[in-house]
Parts: sequence; structure tokens; C-alpha cells
Amino acid sequence: MVQSQDVGTPQDVTAGAAPKETKNVDDSGVAPESLQKTPGKQIPTVSRKGQRAIGACLLSLAVGIAVGIFIGYRMKHGGYDTPFFTDGFGNVCEFTLYPETCNSTLVGADTTNPKSYVSKSMTVSMSATNETLLNLTRCRDSWPTKTGIQYSTWQMCIDMYEDIADVVSISLDTIKWFSPVDEATILNDLEQRATAALTYHLTCVHGLQDQGLWNLTGDKAAMCSLDTERMTALLSNAISLLEHFTFSNETVQLASPPSRRRLLSDPEAGSLRSDVKSRTPDVVYEMEDDEQERFPAWLSKRDRRLLQSSNNIKVNTVVALDGSAYHTSIQAAVDYAPSNLTTVRYVIHIKKGIYYEQVRVPGNKTMLTFIGDGPGQTIITGNMSSRMDNVTTKFTATVAVSGDYFIAKNLTIRNTAGPDGHQAVALRVTSFQSAFTWLSIEGYQDAHYVHTSQQFYSYCTIYGTIDFIFGSAAVVFQNCSLLARLPNPGQVITYTASGIASPLVQKYAGQVFHSCTVDAAPDLMQNGSVFQLVFLGRPWHQYARTIFIKSKLGALIDPRGWTLWNKNVTSKSHVIYGEYKNFGPGSDFSLRVPWSKQLTPQEAQNYSVDKFIRGYQWLPSYNISYSGTI
Repeated sequence: MVQSQDVGTPQDVTAGAAPKETKNVDDSGVAPESLQKTPGKQIPTVSRKGQRAIGACLLSLAVGIAVGIFIGYRMKHGGYDTPFFTDGFGNVCEFTLYPETCNSTLVGADTTNPKSYVSKSMTVSMSATNETLLNLTRCRDSWPTKTGIQYSTWQMCIDMYEDIADVVSISLDTIKWFSPVDEATILNDLEQRATAALTYHLTCVHGLQDQGLWNLTGDKAAMCSLDTERMTALLSNAISLLEHFTFSNETVQLASPPSRRRLLSDPEAGSLRSDVKSRTPDVVYEMEDDEQERFPAWLSKRDRRLLQSSNNIKVNTVVALDGSAYHTSIQAAVDYAPSNLTTVRYVIHIKKGIYYEQVRVPGNKTMLTFIGDGPGQTIITGNMSSRMDNVTTKFTATVAVSGDYFIAKNLTIRNTAGPDGHQAVALRVTSFQSAFTWLSIEGYQDAHYVHTSQQFYSYCTIYGTIDFIFGSAAVVFQNCSLLARLPNPGQVITYTASGIASPLVQKYAGQVFHSCTVDAAPDLMQNGSVFQLVFLGRPWHQYARTIFIKSKLGALIDPRGWTLWNKNVTSKSHVIYGEYKNFGPGSDFSLRVPWSKQLTPQEAQNYSVDKFIRGYQWLPSYNISYSGTI
């Protein structure tokens, strides 16, 4: 009989596998950004956005010098003997994890005005971000080799800091122009973006640690001086300041989400607003005639009508491999789309076919929608992997989505590197308030990287082996199927690996699976899944949070349910692993590890779409079926 005890899964679940993490996150544990790059492909040098950030750093450094002089004067004259930033609630910095950094940051801010000190915190964070970005670029450009995993790690960090700069810039604009009427929504959005910024920073830190770039010596140390501890403090404090204060003097009353089920019928926007002209003729997207045959028998008539309502969506451009449309590649259509849309969608219809390409939706391509001809019909495929291509995990993604408010429907995204490729991502998402429906996401280890931000998935099927849904996003999967594939001999299957590395991020992020099916894919089922160790998940970082609610759990799941990243017992100290009203042969809770829990009905409600990712605020316009409550 299997005993109910901690399961210490070795870090190297397969011989020679590159580790994601070996340290306790309180000691800045290691992240999975650890691997490799494709022969013949160049990692870009300095992006246009990076050049702008480097230029902005000159001004930031000047501001930093002035602030530093004033701080030095205050410290010399005893100005910091006691906290001097106070408001009606006492010292505003006492709520932060790094009060000394907070006190020095808020010099000159009006601390009786939350808008003033939150803005000041963000401004100082932007200055530090630009300075770090400049240093990272110098490190990369002066590195002795221009290929390989270490060079790839420097480039990954540059990308992460460009993302931080984008997030902080958006946040500063939001604070400047916010409307008190929308204060509750704005604060939540700012908190979500701030946690994304901290996650990007920690992704870089863990990658540097993993690749031996953390404690450099000699000339390399002088060349690559990075004050990552200060960045951790600044970004963490920004979250804390947003959490404890409002922009107005009145108490904010959060809008109560509706309790009824939402089946959305809002039409998808198909024409650009008057000041943004489409460069391709509008066409009408028409679903294939056999679309109805792909609906499962249990899907309600109302849900079917909703899903079929996409048949007449007006689209802005079409991609077809046979040359019958304006574009023959998906990336060309993305590049051609207008940038920085805010009020209307740009819809790309991707006709059936197998598209062998890496697709990148950058941060300035907002409000994009991909619509395929159905899973198994429209297929985007790649085979980049960390082991074979000598790049970090980030660069292996077949499709990577950064542009906010992204939607994808009715297609397959695939990474065919196989179990020998180790980390090999099919889909990586950092898009804020993105949604995916009727997708097939197919890979093996690290198949689906839910990196940051609020995300929603419905009626999707995700295939993989080790940690095949991983990351630090606030994400809900609803009516999805998680199917474990046949791994290499000796490998342990884990459906999830939550990568939350900060207690501040844990408040806002986590993986929630509601009304899902968790089972074996046909290849595993046909090859003796009863002899395979299979777990619901393991904590990639110490503040992991993963929840299964009203889901069907297959017989292949080990009765203990969850396992550890390694044998370090502290890796379970702060995790939140919960289950509520699951069913099926793998749902028996009697032998679960003691550091997981059964949720109460009240606790389970906190993980509904409407409460956990505030779906009622943004999903109604997406024309996607969802249930707002548990």
C-alpha cells in the first residue's frame, strides 16, 4: 500500500535534464529559463525598444544622482532615524517588505497623497529598470561568445527588463489619467501588472543563477555589475503600496460580480475605428461545415449557439498557405497589423494547413484575435528545444504572445521536439487579460508556459509529460482536458509546476482548473500507464498555488496527488495546493500529502472566474463561453 508521505521527486527527472530549480526561493531559487538555441538562428542584438530604454537611462541617472544627494543629506543629518513618511494610517512604508528602500524611494513625495507616492515609487522603479537594462545590454554585448546558453540568458534578461519597462510605463500612464469612478478596477489592474513586473525580474535572476552568471569574478564581474536586490525591493514595494492604499479619500466599494452564469453574445469587433484604417479588405470569416461535429454531446444547445456565433465574425486579414489570401505566413499578418489598438480588435483568420513557423505577438500588437479552421485543421508547429538548440526555455516557444487582450480560437499549437528535447514550449503567454478557446496545445516537457498576467482557457486540450503547464500567471482553465503523454523511461509525469517565487505574487497568481478532465493521452494509455508515476503537480518555486475544482481525475494519478521539486522540505512550506469536489478514480483524498488541503465551499469560491481573474470585468466582450462561479 502506498503510504501518505512526502514524495521527494529528484530534480533530474530524466538523466541529463537541465534543472529548473535547486534552491529555496527565499534564497533566490532557480527558474526554468535555462536552456538553448537553434543552429543558424541569431539572437537579436539591441531592439528598438531597448535602444529607447538605454537613451532614457541617461535622464534617469541624472535624476538618480539628484535624489542620491538629497538622501545622503537626510541620512547625514539624522533624517532617517525614524520613519518620516506618514499619512493618516501611520508610516506608509511599514506595510512593505523592504521599508528602508521604501523610505529612500519616497523622498520628495507627498505621502498624504497616495497618487503621489505610488507614482514616485513607479518612477524610481523605471529609473532602476532602465539602468539595469543598460547594464544587461553591456554584459551581453561584451560576452566572449555570441551563441550558447549563457549568451541566450543575457538576451532573455534583456527581454524581461524590456517587459518590465513596458509594464511600469503603462502603470505610470494609468496612475496619471485614472478616473475615480473606475478606481477598484484600475487598482486591480495595476496590482496585476506590478506582480508581472516582479515575475519578469525574478525570471531573469533565476536564469542568471542557473547558468552560473550570478556571482561572476574578475573582469566579468566588473563588466556585469547588477543590483538585482534593489530591483527586487523596488518592485515588491510597488505592489505593497498599491495594496494598502487607494487613490481617493473614500473607501472603495468593489463591484459585486454577478452570480449567474455568463454566456456571452456580444459581437466580436471586426472593423477598425475611424482613425485606424485597415490595409486589407474586410472579409467574412466562415466556419467549416463540419464545425458542429466537433462539439461534444454534453455541450448545451445554448453553448453551441454561442460558439457558432463566430461563423459570421468580420475579419481584417486572412492567412493561407496556398497563396489565395493576403498573407502566406502568420507572422507576416501579425507584423502587418496596426499597433497599440485600444478599443477595437484586429482579427486574423488562419486557414487550414500546417504552418511551420515561430510566431511572436509583441507587446505593441494589442487587441489581436487569431481564428483558425479548427483544432487539427489549422496547425502552428515548431521543434525548438532547450537541449537541442542551446537557448533558454523562453526562446523555444512555437507561439509567444505578449500583446495584451489577445484571443485565439479553433487551432492547434504544437512543439514536436519530443521527450528527448527537454524544455520545449508550444505556447508561452504574458498577454494581460488574454483568452483561448477550442485550442489543442501539444508538447512534452514544459509544453505550456503561462508566464504572467490574467489568462483564461475554455474547451482546450493540453498534452505533455513533465511540468507541462507551468508559470506564474493568474490563470483559470475551464472545461479543459489535461492529457499526459508517454515520457521517456524513468521520467515522472507532473501536470503542473506553479512558478510563483514571491509571497506578494502568490496573492494574485495561481493555476485553477475548474470542471476539467485530467487523464492519459492514448499513447500513455496504450503503454501501461498503471506503471507510471503521475502527479497533479509540484512546486517549481516555494509560493506555488494550484487548485483543482470539480474536475474528473483519472486512475493514473498517484494517490498522494502532489510531489516536491526536490527533497528540500522547505519547498512545501508556503505552497497552496487545494482540491474541491473532484471526482473520478484519482480523486480519493485520503492518501494525499499532508501539505495539500481540501477546500471549503467558501474557499473554493475565491477561485471562480469572476473572483480570481475578475472575468466579469473583461470576458463579456470576448464572445467566449465561461461560468463566472464555482
